[in-house]
Amino acid sequence: MQRIVIKAKEVVGGDASSLLLWDERSKQYKIRVSYELSPEYVRVVGLSEEDRVIKRIKTSPGPVEIPDVPGHFKKMGDKSSLEQVRREGIKSVISIPIMLDNRLIGTLHVYYRRKHRFSNEERELLKIFARLSAIAIENAAFIHERELELERLKVIHRIGLKLSKVRDFRRVLRSVYEEVKRVIPTKNFYIALYNPKKKEISFDIQVEEGKGTRGRRKFGKGLTEWIIKNREPLLIRKWEDVEKLGVKPYGKPAKSWLGVPLIYRNQVLGVMAVQDYERENAYNETHLAILSAIATEAAIAIENARLYERLKEASYTDPLTGTWNRRRFFEEMKRRIKKGKPFVLVFLDLDNFKYLNDTFGHLYGDKILVDIAKTIKKYVKEAGFISRYGGDEFALVMGYQDEKILRKLIEKIREYVERKGEKWGITVSGGVARYPEDAVELERLIHIADVKLYQAKRRGGNRVVY
Repeated sequence: MQRIVIKAKEVVGGDASSLLLWDERSKQYKIRVSYELSPEYVRVVGLSEEDRVIKRIKTSPGPVEIPDVPGHFKKMGDKSSLEQVRREGIKSVISIPIMLDNRLIGTLHVYYRRKHRFSNEERELLKIFARLSAIAIENAAFIHERELELERLKVIHRIGLKLSKVRDFRRVLRSVYEEVKRVIPTKNFYIALYNPKKKEISFDIQVEEGKGTRGRRKFGKGLTEWIIKNREPLLIRKWEDVEKLGVKPYGKPAKSWLGVPLIYRNQVLGVMAVQDYERENAYNETHLAILSAIATEAAIAIENARLYERLKEASYTDPLTGTWNRRRFFEEMKRRIKKGKPFVLVFLDLDNFKYLNDTFGHLYGDKILVDIAKTIKKYVKEAGFISRYGGDEFALVMGYQDEKILRKLIEKIREYVERKGEKWGITVSGGVARYPEDAVELERLIHIADVKLYQAKRRGGNRVVY
């Protein structure tokens, strides 16, 4: 296209030339290629749909000539444009429409730094160059589309290859974000997953202005919910477009927004979105296509990771009580000892539980065991974890607490079991060991808690030895 612009200027004896094409972001025809024009002029010049030149071209397609450019802008009262052409030294200009499929896609301009009257021969020659420009633009667009398609395929291949090796749920989400950032520069990104049972959306990865955060909310009427309901992408070029959708967006309004559904086996898992708080028209159809391609791979990876997490959790969970099992207990203990932070180990064993099983049957005993486990779990909350160590014995592991708070918490558990099991004479005994105060090795720590539990049993049960 550069050669066309140069030749157009030469054959009609012009002093400068340019090719203007439609720019979606600024909503103007902007100079894409130029010859013998200053960088400042190229940067500031733009013709909107309301510009007189564009209106004249659209109403009667053909060259638009302005023999006296300064006089033209002076007459219009356009001081800014008058100052620009004076600085550039432009006296005359001719604009030729560039049409593609009967659609105006740009204009070819030839400038004179002297007053010039245009001949029919010059007009016909420039029409030829305009047609050549249309062909060149069409070819360039075709090549650009093929390059974008190739880039999409590369992105899909790269992401598919990368995500196939990742099983950790958080790492999958982070990897998706890193790949999106490579092809769609953004500081604002999120993946929101939908829980239809809870009617809830969880933002498992959310990056705002480059900073990570997480959150959740009830299913409402936001843009994310619109995509989940309609199962289709949504491109917001400017915030005014949101009003047409009948939604109630959450948080800070974005200037541009692009979201696509995450669909796996015809089920909407959630939404992946990018947003720009500073620019309108920050995203286009190409970005939408790329993000949709990434979403296809991301949905598969997310579902695989969630399945892996569920299987992993099942392997760590006691099937009866829903607490952690013995295997998970030992793994967590090793991890805590490796970290070196103080914690407390409490062994709890139900007294006279065998009598309950023998008298009322194991199914009834299981029900009581599940109820007790749920209550202990509720008491422990975020302070630590509970695991079924074996039979009717539980292990509690909690971050180091004030002695009074610790004893108060354990006493609550003891009193609850005493009330719950009063009918059958069931109580609970416990033994407490502290890391690293009592021991620094796992086997030794467990042994100390076991010994104290045995002491509590020997003293008649229904007590905890600290």
